[in-house]
Amino acid sequence: MGQAQGRHAMTLHVTHEALSLLQESDAWKSWSYAISNRLTPEDAYGPKGRISFIWGTEFKNAEDLDCALRTNMGGGVPHQIIRSLVEICVSLELKEKE
Repeated sequence: MGQAQGRHAMTLHVTHEALSLLQESDAWKSWSYAISNRLTPEDAYGPKGRISFIWGTEFKNAEDLDCALRTNMGGGVPHQIIRSLVEICVSLELKEKE
């Protein structure tokens, strides 16, 4: 399946499961700001998080989710964290469709 086909067939959401997996990721565990401030993915992206509008939003593809996360974090979140969350959301969506 080509990348363009997959893009149209996918709806991505940030979920508690995705945030839990992000917290266990190497990217999150190596982010010194999160560690020193006891920040969790729920604090950033959850329903009561700093950018809570992400919660409940449907994204048509990985690029849309990536763009929304980058635009709204003001450059404070390392690229690897955002990329990890996007990859986790894609993986969960693909697993759900199996």
